[in-house]
Amino acid sequence: SFYFHVFTIKEKTFVSIKKKLIQLRKRYPHFRLGSAELVRKNLQFLDAPKGVVAYRIEAARGHIVDHVIVVLNFTRQEQCIDIPEERAGR
Repeated sequence: SFYFHVFTIKEKTFVSIKKKLIQLRKRYPHFRLGSAELVRKNLQFLDAPKGVVAYRIEAARGHIVDHVIVVLNFTRQEQCIDIPEERAGR
């Protein structure tokens, strides 16, 4: 199952984006993995249109491994991306 938390950034400034990313970091352990090696191991960039950055990051919460998908749209238009289905073993 998926849980969606949508953060809308009306002003596309570095400061407003940074504030939203800090909120994500505080809320989810996925953004506090502790080392660059763990980030490389658990982060996967997703296919996205030009001007969009999308990635999936996994983290363990006790015995459960779950993931968060982050999509940053730096364009002025709505964009669509395909969200990959959960895959066994990854």
